[in-house]
Amino acid sequence: MYEWLDKIIEEQARINGPYLTQLIRDVAELDITEDDELVMS
Repeated sequence: MYEWLDKIIEEQARINGPYLTQLIRDVAELDITEDDELVMS
C-alpha cells in the first residue's frame, strides 16, 4: 500500500497492540472519493 502508512501501522502495533492495528488496517482499506466521503471498497 503506502510505505508511510505501513510505518504508522507498525508503530501503532508496538504501542497499542493488534486490536488497534487491525482497526487502522480496516480504515486504510476504505476508499476516499473526490468529495472526501468514505465509501466501502
